[in-house]
Amino acid sequence: MKPLRTIPICAALALAGACFDPSDNGDDEIGDATDESGSSSDSTSEDTDTETTTASDDTDTSSSGSSSETDTDTETTAAPACGDGSVDPGELCLGDLVEYPLGQDGLRAVAGPLLGDTMGVAVVGGGEANNGVALYAEGLQLSDPQPFPIASPSVFVTGGDVDNDGDFDLLASGELFTVLLNDGDGGWTPVEIDPGFFPGGLHAPKLGQLDGSAPLDIVYGEGYNTQWIRGSNQGGWSPGPTGNEQFSGGDSWVALTEFGFDGDGFTDVLVSSAFIPEIHFASGQGNGSFTQLGVTQACPGNTCEIVELHSADLDGDENPDIVASLDMGLSVIMGKGDGTFDNFELTLLPGADVVDSGDVNGDGNVDLLVANSQDGALRLYLGDGTGGLDEPVVFQTPATELRSAMIADLDQNGAPELLTTYTYNGGGWVGVVEASP
Repeated sequence: MKPLRTIPICAALALAGACFDPSDNGDDEIGDATDESGSSSDSTSEDTDTETTTASDDTDTSSSGSSSETDTDTETTAAPACGDGSVDPGELCLGDLVEYPLGQDGLRAVAGPLLGDTMGVAVVGGGEANNGVALYAEGLQLSDPQPFPIASPSVFVTGGDVDNDGDFDLLASGELFTVLLNDGDGGWTPVEIDPGFFPGGLHAPKLGQLDGSAPLDIVYGEGYNTQWIRGSNQGGWSPGPTGNEQFSGGDSWVALTEFGFDGDGFTDVLVSSAFIPEIHFASGQGNGSFTQLGVTQACPGNTCEIVELHSADLDGDENPDIVASLDMGLSVIMGKGDGTFDNFELTLLPGADVVDSGDVNGDGNVDLLVANSQDGALRLYLGDGTGGLDEPVVFQTPATELRSAMIADLDQNGAPELLTTYTYNGGGWVGVVEASP
């Protein structure tokens, strides 16, 4: 469908103090200080051929009184520019915010190949309707929302190939869990999990392989223990044996990592305490059990509350680093690769609740996208490859509370878009900041 409206916004770039306009042919390209005016000809020359890819003259000078001839042909490739269709390393070409109505409240969302190889966004709401909606990418535009059934109003959604058939499946959770098996053609088969499997809460479910083999398993925190539900191949996918692990301090938000710590190939976990601002990390043993390796603090003393937990490799050493959302901002904790972590680095930003990671500008470094639940702004922190983050590029939305942060290449041209969900004026919306390389 066509977007309901496009809201011109300024990407408030603290580094350059400028805003990007996709129609400006790259002259104000973020991260590019090259003068692309194209005025490089010699003012004294009267016969000059200038092409868009050259910065020098092509001059043929001859004289009837001289036997010498000078022929200069020098070609220099112009600097990368936004709008030329080429995705270049370090290029950040982000435009306006485009809004799509959901037809219901929009709470949490996940992006992935929802329709075969076609990208899309799946959104769940916290209202009374037991529905989720999927919006499929049509180039950069999104389709009308297509409903799919879930067992109960949900506050979390995540995705992955649950049944190992090559399609991107969904896991939605609120009062109940629903696994939605994707047939690759827009059809979804819900698999409801018996509530008896999870006597506690349903915090931050994640999909991973606890035993190192398909199908995927479900891991979540319930306030006191880390719980898991093993996947079974019966009937495509069904819940298998369950179990739990008690970490000291009680457990709430869970992040999974599939690299680092011990290099054994089994899924390891990071779990935040539900009561004090500390994070436990443990090595998966491949049989549903974990060896706790230690604990690290997310802020000084007990001065903050952990809101959510995210893991990414910020410095490219193939070891997990931690990004913890706090009530006061972000805490970045770099992993050393041996189960220990450096001290936290705080960025004060109240409401920075939801985080996603990915390489937005194609420079090979991991960047962070943060959705704020207090000021309605998306903030893009470009990584420097060592764990450091630049000052944020800020994208303001009409809402005051954002619910999701997603980095996804909707049109699969190599330049990812920034996506979020929010509710305002009585309805839910998907907001897309389009990339125009």
